[in-house]
Parts: sequence; C-alpha cells; structure tokens
Amino acid sequence: MNAHEALLAAVKARFLVTPALASGKVERGRRRPVDLGSEQAIGVYFGGSIPQRGTIKGAPIDWLTSVRFDCVARGRNGVSGDEAALELHSQAWARLFEDAQLGGLVMDMEPEAVAPSDEEQLDTAIGMVSGGVLLRHRTSNNTLEV
Repeated sequence: MNAHEALLAAVKARFLVTPALASGKVERGRRRPVDLGSEQAIGVYFGGSIPQRGTIKGAPIDWLTSVRFDCVARGRNGVSGDEAALELHSQAWARLFEDAQLGGLVMDMEPEAVAPSDEEQLDTAIGMVSGGVLLRHRTSNNTLEV
C-alpha cells in the first residue's frame, strides 16, 4: 500500500472508530454516497498531493496531501439537510483532529476549506458539506512508499 492509499485508509478508519460516524456508512472514493434508505453517510476521497522537494539528491520527499470528505445527511423533524450535514461534518472534523498524526503516518494535519451546499433532491431534504485536511507526510526518495 503506498503512502497516499495509507492516508485515505487511516482517515476512513478514524471515522469508523467506535462509535462510528454516520452509523458506519463511510465509503472510499464515492462522492455524495447517500441512498434513499440512509440518514447519513461520509465519502472519503483523494484531493491531490504536491511534493515538497529538498535540495539534497536522494533525500526523502515531503508531501502535502489533500484528503477530502463529503458529509451527507438527511434532514428530519424541523432540522434541514444543511443543518444535519453541518453537524455530521463537525463530528468528522473533531474525530480527525483527536489524532492529528493519524497514528504516526503524518507529521502535521492542517485544515482545508469547508464548502457547505444544500443538495435538495426530490424533496428528500438531503444536505452535503464537503471538508478536507492537508496532511504533511514523507516518503522514501522517488517512491510513494512510507
């Protein structure tokens, strides 16, 4: 498993720590992963990665990698989908920053933009908030291995 895949797996695993967020409906690489029978879901996906090259030939590579997550929730009982999605995003954010080194995989975790949007579809009261983190991590020289 390369470093980027390991980061995505670690973020997903953080959301699944007991008690799992979104009742355990956390999926990789799927955008807006809510179906008609679900109240909440989180989609985790790769947002890109930029190498920070040093000047020493053969040195390890430090990366700044974006991991994005879509928090999707259905509104109920006077709570809009947007409000429900913002609450789920808040829980996901807190869960990630409980271990800002992701078990030692990263040197640092930084906030990335949060983009709320209302995703009303067929009167289903679904809201979505997209958030992300920038992760600083290192690989061996000219590889994607941790």
